[in-house]
Amino acid sequence: MSPDRLEAAAEKALKGKVGTIIVADVKNGKILLCYDPQKIAAKKIQAGSTLKIITAFAALTKGISNAERKINCKGAGCWYELGHGPLNIIEALSFSCNNHFKELGRELGAKKLLGYYKAFGLLDLDKQYYFSNKEAAGMAIGENKDLLVSPLDMLSVVLTFASRGKTQTPKFRNHGAVFDLIREGMHEATILGTARALRDLKVRVAGKTGTVASSDGLAATNGWFVGYAPLDNPLIALVVFVQKGQGYSHAVPAAKKILKAYFSDE
Repeated sequence: MSPDRLEAAAEKALKGKVGTIIVADVKNGKILLCYDPQKIAAKKIQAGSTLKIITAFAALTKGISNAERKINCKGAGCWYELGHGPLNIIEALSFSCNNHFKELGRELGAKKLLGYYKAFGLLDLDKQYYFSNKEAAGMAIGENKDLLVSPLDMLSVVLTFASRGKTQTPKFRNHGAVFDLIREGMHEATILGTARALRDLKVRVAGKTGTVASSDGLAATNGWFVGYAPLDNPLIALVVFVQKGQGYSHAVPAAKKILKAYFSDE
């Protein structure tokens, strides 16, 4: 893939928008593209529902969740006001159910969540953070104005998930089955869920969307997409952030243009 071609696709994907697109090689972590005209790739922002993949990882490794456990979403407190009903963790990732992950967050507690955020490289290991257990539900869905990450931070996270913890974060190498379960949920998101606009691509994708209130007052909401492809043997990981946007309607279409451009020679 020509770097110029990838950059041209990114420029087209973000035309008229404020945002950034970052693409990296899963095998070695090398950044293949950092389209960042407004210099926000390193800016600290609320990550929204993209952090649900870490909440899922924490809940699964701590034995709080598994493939069978279902949590009932009645609508109140979730972006889908009609309620998702009973969902297992794969379905909850696919449909980005807030109530499912809020409950997991409450059961994990703030201290355990912070430990996982640090383990994934999102927070300074030497810094003391003060979050109460009352804040755990919001933390679990990436909605806390004191819990901020950058698009580059999220690239590191998605590289870890794409490699199943084998290359970027050795401490996670023994959790392949957990990564596989989360990958299934992320793939379902691209077929039936919040990233389903990607379902007609020739390449199979794992992805997670995020839409979150702006913490700096510059936008009503910001949109995210993080993912990797191909599903079974990932070559690239990507992060899309769109200011004044939403995950499904802005970040996902931008990601689709990048994926089409990258895999067009396949």
